[in-house]
Amino acid sequence: MSQESRTPRIHIKRRVELSSLQNELSSAHNEPESSETSKKSVDISSLKEKYNIRLPRSYKEQTSAPQTVHFSEELESTIPETVDELKTENRKLKEKIAELKRQTSQIEIDFEEKLEKSQENINQMKEEIDFLANINQQFGAENDQLIKNLDRFRKYRIPESISVRSSPSDSGTESEIIPSKRPKGRKLKSKKIAKTNKGKRVVGNDSEEDTESDDEKNEKGARNEMKTIIKTIDSEFSLNYDQTFTSANNCEIRRKLISELQKSLTLKFRPSVTQLTK
Repeated sequence: MSQESRTPRIHIKRRVELSSLQNELSSAHNEPESSETSKKSVDISSLKEKYNIRLPRSYKEQTSAPQTVHFSEELESTIPETVDELKTENRKLKEKIAELKRQTSQIEIDFEEKLEKSQENINQMKEEIDFLANINQQFGAENDQLIKNLDRFRKYRIPESISVRSSPSDSGTESEIIPSKRPKGRKLKSKKIAKTNKGKRVVGNDSEEDTESDDEKNEKGARNEMKTIIKTIDSEFSLNYDQTFTSANNCEIRRKLISELQKSLTLKFRPSVTQLTK
């Protein structure tokens, strides 16, 4: 009895050992598979942040738990190429952004230069406008003074011995002033009867006396009037006595003075250039 009871216990113990050994073998056999699976398990969110990539539509993103995906060997082999392409594209985009920034900076510099140049042109135009306005104002003042002088000179009488002849083709231009022909002063001879010492009567010629004609009187009047005009004329027509009479400056002043005197004396007298230069 005792021997029979011992035999089953030994069999049971051996069965337990075999079962435990089988479990260990199975666990040892399954360990490489689990490690291989863990290698192929990737966190999608960290992958997106690391490589800045978009996921294909075939991958579904889970929001409740960390998202993992199991890559096949074929897909796993293409990941490095995709990453390199993305890096290359990213580098090109950075270079393009840098080029656009450089172009933007150059455009800003050109705009500032054009704006500064435009402002300088505007300031120069303002100065020119002010200068021209000042000149216009001075011309207006001179014009007013000429009108006053013209009104004053119209009061003077011009002798009839001076005539003005203007060509019809040169209307509004300088007139040719020529002296009118006038008869020479007539000499009147007076006969005087005188008695000689012997009592005889002798008829002889008296000393000849020149008489002034009306034209000579008009010429004198024109001279006097011209002297009056010269006294009241503007200082710009005064000769420069520090220079010679035939200097270029005095010749120009005399030319202007003669022209002004002709205009002033035309209403009453008609002097020629020769008469005014005497």
